[in-house]
Order: sequence, then structure tokens, then C-alpha cells
Amino acid sequence: MAKCFEAVRGGIRTYAWTSARSHAHHLIHYATASVLRIATDMRR
Repeated sequence: MAKCFEAVRGGIRTYAWTSARSHAHHLIHYATASVLRIATDMRR
């Protein structure tokens, strides 16, 4: 029973880590694009 619980916990942790990483990747991409757009607008 404990082994099954640990496996579930490990799976949840892996899933949370993966989704958090992809979420962070999107946020970083969006933030970078926004900063570049603002910098471009300011140079005009």
C-alpha cells in the first residue's frame, strides 16, 4: 500500500514539475517578447 502511495506521489510530483516547467517557459517567452516589443517601440 505504501509503495503504491509513493508511486502516485512521484507521478503527481513529475506531472506538477513538467506542467510548471512548460508554464514557466511560456511565461518567459511572453515576457521576453513583451520586453523586446517595448524596447523596439522606444527606439522609434
